[in-house]
Amino acid sequence: MKRAFTFLILLLAIVANGAVYTSTNATWASVNWVETNKIQSGDFLHIPRADANGAYWPQRINILVPQTIYGDGSNSATGTCITNMQAFTTDTPGDNPLFTVQPNVDGFVTISNLFLQDSNQTSIGINSGYGNAVCPTRVRICYVTFSGFRFAVWFTELFGVVDHCIFLDNRIIRSTQFGNAGGSWLGQFVGSMGPPWPMNTTNAIFFEDDIIVEDANLQIPYIAFDTEIPSTYIVRHSLYNENMPGTYLDNNDMHGDSVNSGYSNPTNAVGLKIYDNIFNFVSIANGGSRIANIRGGVGAMVYSNTVLQNGTVDLAIQTNPSNGDPPTNAYIFANYDVNTLIPVEQLDGMTTLGKNFFTNAPSGGFSAYEAPYPHWLVALSQNSSVNTNGMLALNAGNGKFTIGSGNGTMTLNH
Repeated sequence: MKRAFTFLILLLAIVANGAVYTSTNATWASVNWVETNKIQSGDFLHIPRADANGAYWPQRINILVPQTIYGDGSNSATGTCITNMQAFTTDTPGDNPLFTVQPNVDGFVTISNLFLQDSNQTSIGINSGYGNAVCPTRVRICYVTFSGFRFAVWFTELFGVVDHCIFLDNRIIRSTQFGNAGGSWLGQFVGSMGPPWPMNTTNAIFFEDDIIVEDANLQIPYIAFDTEIPSTYIVRHSLYNENMPGTYLDNNDMHGDSVNSGYSNPTNAVGLKIYDNIFNFVSIANGGSRIANIRGGVGAMVYSNTVLQNGTVDLAIQTNPSNGDPPTNAYIFANYDVNTLIPVEQLDGMTTLGKNFFTNAPSGGFSAYEAPYPHWLVALSQNSSVNTNGMLALNAGNGKFTIGSGNGTMTLNH
């Protein structure tokens, strides 16, 4: 109730900037008609709660202009529940999502207060189109629950933040930023420089104040966050709850396959950043689990993460096995399994301590590597004199996990 009320206040505070349209119901036909015939730049599309059986969509909604799409809540029983009935047929960014933010949307897109699920665990929740983008589309996805997707989100030519979301048994991200299916370089933007970017860039996809749950129902095991080329993403102030006996899991993965992705210079690829997260490993496989597997990129940083239960947990660094560029200047430090420092595992002979990676903080500290928290798209709402502080709660079987986003802290209550 608090989340819905908070978003309603936010909506009322900014509704003067655009018209509000409510679809007749939550069916694809009704929502698509409003999107196609009514929505203009800056408008709001309200998707009402579906009936008890939810809404089953046979195809996507294409988002072509800046707008806000919101439902009546992210609870499957009481909110706006939408099920993707499409099958995932090819491993490409454009294949069968519920929502697609198309390239060159010159402005902000917000998607909020929805419960999205995959009927057969083979499709995509929200993605971005690809094809010669020339402007930096920014997207905020907040207060959305994703359940059972092959890929919950798949981003190529946009940046933004996914905050206060719950991920239930998904591979969460498939990110191929600036390389389309054919490997074209897409780094030319209006109003911003292409890569390389500074280490504290917001030209990335941020995940913050989220809850990530992976258990035996995960249909695509081994990887939670996944990128196939060096593609900048940040996970911070979030909770991972893993209960996967018998299955090994890489929680955060980034490949270094710069050849196939069209990169001619690996220094263009800022590495992943994973920090200030809690990993609650209820039950993990005999082989253990990794907080991260760093296979490429420059300046990756994994630090100040906490594992709450003992187990075989490590961090890995390696060169991507298939013609990839090795990671460079990766910093991996201050990650603890209860009270034990988590080791760095070198999976091949091509990475060198002191060159490819370091087990200490960068010289002079690491604040220059961090983008401001909360993300500026979230802060934009807060700076509008609107209280957007939210609380997520999830009954994960052995306790209730809560994340308070107001001051950037996290608490775990058993």
